[in-house]
Amino acid sequence: MSDLTQLLEKFIFAPEDPEINLRLALYYDEIGQTASAISYYLRCAERVDEKISQYQCLLRAAFCFERQGCRNFTVRGLLQHAVSIMPDRPEGYFFLSRFLEREKNYHDGYLIASIGDQVAYEDLPPLSIPTEYPGFWGLKYEKAVCSWWTGLCDESREMFEDLLENYPIDFIHRESIIKNLKMLNSKKVGLHEVYHKNKARKHWENSIAPTMEFTTSIDTQNGCVVDCVFCPQRTLQKVYKGERFLSMDNFKKTVDKLPTQVRVTFAGFTEPWLNPKATDMLLYADKEGHPISVFTTGIGMKLEDVDRIKDVQYAGNPNGGFVLHLPDQERKAKHPITKRYIEVIERFGEVHKDIHNFTLMCMGTVHESVRHVFPEAPTYQMWSRAGNLLGESIMKPELLNRKDEYKSVYHGDKEMTCGCLEKLYHNVMLPNGDVALCCMDYGLEHILGNLFEQPYDEIMPENNTCFNLCKFCENAVDP
Repeated sequence: MSDLTQLLEKFIFAPEDPEINLRLALYYDEIGQTASAISYYLRCAERVDEKISQYQCLLRAAFCFERQGCRNFTVRGLLQHAVSIMPDRPEGYFFLSRFLEREKNYHDGYLIASIGDQVAYEDLPPLSIPTEYPGFWGLKYEKAVCSWWTGLCDESREMFEDLLENYPIDFIHRESIIKNLKMLNSKKVGLHEVYHKNKARKHWENSIAPTMEFTTSIDTQNGCVVDCVFCPQRTLQKVYKGERFLSMDNFKKTVDKLPTQVRVTFAGFTEPWLNPKATDMLLYADKEGHPISVFTTGIGMKLEDVDRIKDVQYAGNPNGGFVLHLPDQERKAKHPITKRYIEVIERFGEVHKDIHNFTLMCMGTVHESVRHVFPEAPTYQMWSRAGNLLGESIMKPELLNRKDEYKSVYHGDKEMTCGCLEKLYHNVMLPNGDVALCCMDYGLEHILGNLFEQPYDEIMPENNTCFNLCKFCENAVDP
């Protein structure tokens, strides 16, 4: 007898039991049956006596309505109701302010965030039902963003500076704050100062890593079928040991260990959709509240995959969005160009304007087979994967003009470190659960641990250490 059948039998005999209604709501929410989840969340909220349970059910129901789209008044009403039930908790204010900010209702968003900042308690026990609430700094962040859009620039700058110096902000939001402070002409915006001189460094070193990049499959016999010229697949084939495909069960087990603010990226060392479960994995990570980004050629996709993933709200840059890598006429990337592949690209051509943060790239001239869909695409400047390509031609032109700062192959035996500090926290998981230090480590020289066997925080690098790997990387800078 399935879990759902057992729950429904219990519901028949005790339809007013709030616990049974909640369990049904969580079950339907997990499998993506949003309408059913909403119904049971609201039934539980109506029947449970504890305010904290009502509060959580209303929040979850609002999230479900928000995923459905076109129910903005309902979402706002549920969030407002949640706030009214527990006005001393910060989560409701955060989600309501964020919702209003996304709706471009900046004045109301600022008002809600300001009230929450004044009346909500910062150090309350976490909710028993998971949400994507980042912590109290998230409420302050929304207040700062909304104040910027309402013209309160001085207040916004002060709040952003306070967040940068005194709160453990994840990297994605830290980047956003830095960009905002640059526009506000803040004197505290220099990256060196931010990361190395002020209190933010302590918070950075102790903060949760922003990204886990998933390699969904590794074929040790044939390598990735796309076989991009910059990609050292042969090196990976020689050193990798383990299962070819990341299973759905192991993916779920891994994602469940990740803090919600950790970005889940589908890219890794090979094409993500060479694993037939890639779409299911993406939708699961999205349902669990993680920011999602994708870098794909589309190889391995079916038409239904495009339709299933097109409505996901993909995280923005840096290192985010939904990036579609098109084949090039020069065949620097050897996409197997089949009838099904062309149909997939044509489907992307029909829906790409609706895909959040969608971008294109190509290594040269767009291949004639798909040029009727996307005539042009930004040219990708190839990066050597930790020294696998030789010559200055593979480096970004702007880096070539800054050799004193970006040494790459010019620095000989001098020990270097990453010029983009997040790279040390932009890790790559393999199908066997091993976590590589970064996306340049095709030789798997720096395995941090195994997420199948260890907790997430146990395997994270503790500080900005120099690695031999960095000596041959375009991102390398003087430590």
